[in-house]
Amino acid sequence: MYVKVAMVNGGPLTNNGRTISQLWINSWLRLCSSKAIVKGLLLVFLAVSSGCASLPDNTEPEESVSLVAPSAAKLSKLALDNTPVDKAQSAFILLNDGTDAFVARMALASAAETSIDAQYYIWHGDVTGNLLISELINAVERGVRVRLLVDDINLSAANDDALAMISAHPNASVRIFNPFSRNTGKLSQMVTRFGDVTRRMHNKSFVVDGRVSIIGGRNIGDEYFGANSQLEFADLDVLSVGPVVGEVSSVFDLYWNSPLAYPIELLRPQVFDEEYVTERREEISAFVKGQKHSAFADKVRSSDFLKRLLERNLEFFSGEVELLYDLPEKITSSRDQTELHLSDGLNRHVDAIEEEFLIVSPYFVPTEEGVDFLLDLERRGAQVKIVTNSLASSDVSIVHAGYKLTRKKLLHGGIELYEIKADLASTVEVDKNSFGSSKASLHAKTFVIDRTMLFVGSLNLDPRSFTENTEIGMLIYSEKVAQALGGWFDTELETVAYTLYWDEDESGIKWLDKTDSSVTTYDYDPGTSWWLRRWVDFLSLFPIESQL
Repeated sequence: MYVKVAMVNGGPLTNNGRTISQLWINSWLRLCSSKAIVKGLLLVFLAVSSGCASLPDNTEPEESVSLVAPSAAKLSKLALDNTPVDKAQSAFILLNDGTDAFVARMALASAAETSIDAQYYIWHGDVTGNLLISELINAVERGVRVRLLVDDINLSAANDDALAMISAHPNASVRIFNPFSRNTGKLSQMVTRFGDVTRRMHNKSFVVDGRVSIIGGRNIGDEYFGANSQLEFADLDVLSVGPVVGEVSSVFDLYWNSPLAYPIELLRPQVFDEEYVTERREEISAFVKGQKHSAFADKVRSSDFLKRLLERNLEFFSGEVELLYDLPEKITSSRDQTELHLSDGLNRHVDAIEEEFLIVSPYFVPTEEGVDFLLDLERRGAQVKIVTNSLASSDVSIVHAGYKLTRKKLLHGGIELYEIKADLASTVEVDKNSFGSSKASLHAKTFVIDRTMLFVGSLNLDPRSFTENTEIGMLIYSEKVAQALGGWFDTELETVAYTLYWDEDESGIKWLDKTDSSVTTYDYDPGTSWWLRRWVDFLSLFPIESQL
């Protein structure tokens, strides 16, 4: 069994179709000076492209359901030993350290005896991505059933081959959610199928033996697990045991059995001879062995979670939980069918806020309605504090363009705004003999309501999460943990984030950079160039809020 090293090696616009599409469009623009002619030719191009963008028949996908390991299995014992006596409650561990989050997934996969169900928006073909794939392959070869469901936004033809090879094993199945046609390039389909392929499965879940689950903000890739020397995402997952795991499994089944989940064999029919499979398996085995003495391996060996796992000293907290999720049909349904949306269940809790709303969202783009709601909370006497990425720490500048338009109104309304500093990653010098990150970026999606309940999941507070993509998250009723995160806002936030305020004298926003020894004031986005700020100003002119 094998998956090619560099399994996911590009974004949605990196295949050959992009080059062909661009050449056609550029040629037409050079030849045609008349706007009417250009418009007509583009319409012809779009019609031809959309005609080629066909998908195979998937009206009757083979259904399967989640499996639960017997009570004698290792993970069953772990779950049963830590499940609260109160059957209405589940038990949890928050994974806020990236390396710990990676160790948790690897440990669960290596302990699996019955099943692994993994659902992700992105699965990169880097060090951590391939190490996890290798562990899934090991599980498959010892008899564990593996189901891997991946969104198609970042997959390429090379990825299809690798995934088809995994799925060829009798114990493994791979499905691609809301796929692009393989008959034409992704770029052209971004235009011809806009509103279709632009709506994606953003869920992230990992369920092993039907006994333990991990959901949260992390995709699979080095930047999410502290293994990228240039970028490190600050993120949050929750590992769970107890009754909520069955609910997470049921949601996975909904997506797996959806007509939008295409077996990889339909998209990329492939037959692999035994010699080729053996060579590729040996290649990935060599890759894994080559990582044993890497800098990231040293980080893994020093993981606090690994230490506690080996000592059988994992500390769970407990509480009732409400699993909130979008139904897969959201992707193909009208955006006003909110009964399919996670937000329907979430709104009744947010609407009932009395004292405080603490928000952590890397991509924060409140609509006009959202801004008015937050300001109304302030007017009702509830305190609202929001932490998001600064322009310097953001990995998506166009999202920042949507957010920056709301800052003045939010600050005027009394809302506290904080923006994460970009230089929070490890201070170890980055070179071939050391390990560190040159940039930190917020990626966690969590919020606290009245310091009594905590939400953790894949949901950003932006229009794309609420209306375009599918999401999943847990609302955990735990006053102890909610207050702990509230305490972080009280005592530590200002050391890792800029504090924003409105300067009436200069009629502009100021950024305060507070350290133990000084306070520095900026009158522009700290750590950014003049060109980047102007670029974001330019992007903010376009009415693309719904796609952010």
